[in-house]
Amino acid sequence: MQLSSRPAPFKPPKAQVIKSTIDRLTSFYQQYSFYKHIPIEYLCGLASRYAAWTMPRFLHTDSIALESYSLWLSLIWIVDGMLDSGKVERKEDITDIFFPSPVTDKQQFATAFHDDSPRDSDNPFQEIVRAALKRYRYLIRPYRNKSPDAYQMVEHWLRQYFTVQNNKPNSISDYKRHRLADGGMMCVLWQLVMYMQITNFSDEKIFTHVSLIVSYHNDLLSYNRDMRQKTPNIINFSPGDSVWERYTNAVNIIDLLYDKIKHTTITPQITSVCSHVLLGSHNWCLGEDRYKVGVSLLRQWEANDRQNFNLTLTQSDHAAGDPTTK
Repeated sequence: MQLSSRPAPFKPPKAQVIKSTIDRLTSFYQQYSFYKHIPIEYLCGLASRYAAWTMPRFLHTDSIALESYSLWLSLIWIVDGMLDSGKVERKEDITDIFFPSPVTDKQQFATAFHDDSPRDSDNPFQEIVRAALKRYRYLIRPYRNKSPDAYQMVEHWLRQYFTVQNNKPNSISDYKRHRLADGGMMCVLWQLVMYMQITNFSDEKIFTHVSLIVSYHNDLLSYNRDMRQKTPNIINFSPGDSVWERYTNAVNIIDLLYDKIKHTTITPQITSVCSHVLLGSHNWCLGEDRYKVGVSLLRQWEANDRQNFNLTLTQSDHAAGDPTTK
């Protein structure tokens, strides 16, 4: 497996594939009153584009896989936004929805999405989370049944994601453990294993490295926003007396992670998963308005343009319709 720490351009997914997924997600969410309180078109676009960039292209013909993957991503962004904004006081209120008591009634599985249960009219947020999760689990049944171990890993890392919410890491080693769970990338990787129905993979170390690379790279491109919102970021935990020095050392950390994986021997299927997540995530970021300032910082750092780098740090990082930039 040969991958560079400077990801190359990646062939973009077809616009029609993304548009049809956005339309399906938006249509689903508009059934619920809570969609009026969140920028649902923006989030559905964000999720659908990320799914299309990171999912192996041969799966783009599988509309159910692409829709369910995009739906999961949009749901996590909705939940993440509510947690970050403080509009959900108890994360347990959400985890109880994601991990209720085990269902033993087969009929409940059979009617997973198309049931007649009453809606949570007094709690529109919980209603839309419950409905989206139910829809997701209904759509992935064929993949989950064929790759149960992969699905269990998705659930495991989703539990870890909720466990670390609101935690405050105090050191770079703390942050590594925190970001591995908080970034959600382990869930993404294992979902692709599930969709590809890979059953002979057990070494998770390669996924740990890939997950941290993507999460740390996202930190580089989100630094302006994170700095304003006081969100933990790998740059803050990297050594250095200035942002430039800390940024440089954060890039070095990412490069070292690439060194750990670029000569790793893995199967062609896992290579496909890892390369699509690494290259797809990178190229997705480059095209999203929410990372425009972060991309400028990265380009200035690559050009050793310290003066404009420091000037860019003072700029606002507001992207229209992005709930994380308000």
